[in-house]
Amino acid sequence: MIYVTYPRKTAILFTFAGLLFVLGGIYIVWSLIYRDNGVLTQLYYLSGAFLCFWFMGPLFYWNLLNSISRSTTLFSYNEEGIQLNNGKKITWSNIKKIEHIDGKMSRFILPVPSHFLLTTSHGEIKITTHNLLRTRESIVLKELRTTWNQNKNKT
Repeated sequence: MIYVTYPRKTAILFTFAGLLFVLGGIYIVWSLIYRDNGVLTQLYYLSGAFLCFWFMGPLFYWNLLNSISRSTTLFSYNEEGIQLNNGKKITWSNIKKIEHIDGKMSRFILPVPSHFLLTTSHGEIKITTHNLLRTRESIVLKELRTTWNQNKNKT
């Protein structure tokens, strides 16, 4: 069994970076409430706080959960298939396509975490990585595809 893990210090570092932005947003809201500002300055500060919470809030939340989780394993795989952390097993013969999707923005301009997308005969399965593998994502994708090509015709 091959375990795909991330370094916990990367998750903690991302959490602190997100925390700085969230604290910056809180400071902006505080200065809106307790300082005497003009209307345009209030609108400027309010938009800055909103954008800070909108963009960095989900990233802070995801990385905080990954920082305090017990296991640093994202998923594992062997010659039979992929084992997810929730206990679900996906056999290689059910997988039609494996791809990696980089982090991007949704249509509501919210961050979407990077993930592996497995197209199966029953739909699509996302394995989120939250960019915690950093440069290893392409290596893991290559290893997954190699293992899939070797084992997809086995029953």
